[in-house]
Amino acid sequence: MIYLTMATREELRKIEREKLLEWSRAFHSVQDREARRSVFMKLLYTEDYRILSIKLTLAGIMFLFIGGAFALFLRGQAGLTSTGAPVVLDPAYYFQAMTNHVMDMIFGAAFNVVFAIAFYMIPALNGTRLVKWPKLANTGFWLNILALFMMNLGGIKNQYMFTFLNPLQASPTWYIGYGLMIVAEWMEMASVLGTSFFGKNTG
Repeated sequence: MIYLTMATREELRKIEREKLLEWSRAFHSVQDREARRSVFMKLLYTEDYRILSIKLTLAGIMFLFIGGAFALFLRGQAGLTSTGAPVVLDPAYYFQAMTNHVMDMIFGAAFNVVFAIAFYMIPALNGTRLVKWPKLANTGFWLNILALFMMNLGGIKNQYMFTFLNPLQASPTWYIGYGLMIVAEWMEMASVLGTSFFGKNTG
C-alpha cells in the first residue's frame, strides 16, 4: 500500500515536472515572438501577460481621467448651486455628464484595472506565465475601448444616467456601444478563466 502511494506521488511529481518544462518552453516561445514585435505591434497585440496587464492599467487610468472630467461638471454644478449661484449646466448636459461619468468610472476604469490585476496575478501565481487565448483577450480589450468611446460620443443625447430611469434615453451609439462592451468584457473574462484552468496542476 505504501509502495503504491509512493509510486503515485512520484508519478505526480514527474507529471508536474513535465508540465513545468512545457510551460517554460511555451513562455520562452512567447518571449521570442514578443522580441520580434515593435512597440506599436505590442500595443495592438501581445501574448505577454505583463504587457497585457500594463495596457489594461493604462486604459483604466485614461478612463479614470475622462470619467473624472465629467465628475468635475457634476460636483461643480452641485457646489455652485448650493451657494445660491444660478444653474451652470443645462439639465441635458448634466444628465449627459452623469451617464458618461458612471460608465467611464465603472466599465472603463474599475473593470480594466480588475482585468489588469487578474491577467498579471493568475499567470504569476500558477507558474505558467502564460495567457490562455491571448487573441481573445486582446480583441476584447480593443473592442471594449471602442465600445466605451462609442458610448461617450453619444453627446447630448446621452440622457440615460446610471439608474436607467424612464423616460430618459440615450443615443443609438450608446446602445450599440453598451452591447459591444458586454461582448468585449466576456471575451476578456473567458481568457481570464481559461488562464486559471490552464495553470491547474494535479498535484
